Amino acid sequence: MNKIYIINETVCFDPEKHTLSVYGQSGLEVNLHIPASQCLHQLLLHNGQTLSQQFLFEQVWEKNGVYVSSNTLYQNIALIRKAIKSVGLAEDVIKTLPKAGVKCIADVREIQNASIFPSPSVIPVDSKTQNTTSDNLIEKETTIAAGNLSGKPNPFRWIYLLAAIIFICSSGWVYLTQYHSNNIFEAYHPAGEVNGCNLFSSYNDAQKSALIFADLMKRKPFSCTPGSAVYMNVNRVYEKSSLVVCDKLIDSSNVRCESYVYIEANNEQ
Repeated sequence: MNKIYIINETVCFDPEKHTLSVYGQSGLEVNLHIPASQCLHQLLLHNGQTLSQQFLFEQVWEKNGVYVSSNTLYQNIALIRKAIKSVGLAEDVIKTLPKAGVKCIADVREIQNASIFPSPSVIPVDSKTQNTTSDNLIEKETTIAAGNLSGKPNPFRWIYLLAAIIFICSSGWVYLTQYHSNNIFEAYHPAGEVNGCNLFSSYNDAQKSALIFADLMKRKPFSCTPGSAVYMNVNRVYEKSSLVVCDKLIDSSNVRCESYVYIEANNEQ
């Protein structure tokens, strides 16, 4: 019997089914992609602890021979936040700590799958009236069955329809927004000033980041204006890197940016 995690007595997470739902209620259920589900599982297992990017890379992707960038990790973290909110938990229980990692700060407890919903109540029947009660139940069931066959509309059908519409809309909203995160660049590491550009890199080694950036500048030269910032993503799987060049820090208002993608010996703006 698999373990279920209850988050703030509001949300139920099933790591085997990769689903989030409202605790103690049937109905709305949100499916997580497997990487997002495994990230959430690690955060709940280590609730209150700060998990580094490298730890999550190893536990979720690299143990399966897959290597991803920081962008992919934080896209999955953003998906977790939005999925949790969509099933009714308003608090932000997943915190991103710049240069440190990610931490869950929820009230978490584990239960067995069978105990999510309470067992139905059993009403004892007096042995003297058992036969009479059984006859009455049979008569009532026959009457109800006849009523359903009479063609009368089911008064609950609109409730079922509304619940289905809410579920479809919520699932679609989570899917459409999973790749949009406001926190992608906050985890980038400052690599200092290189060729007049303030460099931030997805790679946590400032010296190597500076060397990679200098090499990219040789292939596609450009100049940085005072106060500008460059965000470099180094893809650890493919021979591909990208630059986002902004006239100021990316979280500033009215910021203007250009992007460059470098693939092997070719590059394009």
